[in-house]
Amino acid sequence: MKLTLEDLLTSARQAAAEGRLGLQRGATSAAFVHEDGSPCAIAAAFPSETLKQIVDAGDERLNWLELMRAGYFELGSGLVMAEALTSLQLGYDRCFDEDPEVRARLTSRYIAYLASLYPSHPPEVWPSEVAEHPIWDD
Repeated sequence: MKLTLEDLLTSARQAAAEGRLGLQRGATSAAFVHEDGSPCAIAAAFPSETLKQIVDAGDERLNWLELMRAGYFELGSGLVMAEALTSLQLGYDRCFDEDPEVRARLTSRYIAYLASLYPSHPPEVWPSEVAEHPIWDD
C-alpha cells in the first residue's frame, strides 16, 4: 500500500469528524490501532485488512516508521510525508496525558487541528517542526 498525503489528510479529517479515532472512543493509551479496532489519525488511512494484519502480528503499538519498515505501507512523497506522519503521531500520542483535564484539552485541540487540514492546502510547516504550537502546549 502506498500512502499519499492526500489520503492521509482526508482520512484523518473524516475519522475525527465521525468520532472513529481511538482517543474519541475512550482508549486509555496511544496505539496505532486500539483494542476495539479504532485507529489513530494515521491508521485511519489504512484498509481494514492492513489494520487487522497489524493487530494479528501484535504490532499495534509500533510507530509509523516501524510499521513502514515492517512493510505495511510505503511513503508516497518522501520528506513531506515523513513530516506529516510525525506531526500526526506526536499530536495523537500527546493526547493521552494522565491528567484528565489536560487530556480533554489536548484532544479537543488535536481534533480541531485535524479539521483544519485540507489535502489541497497542506501546512507548509508541521507542528512537529516548531517548538511552540497549540496542539502541543498545555
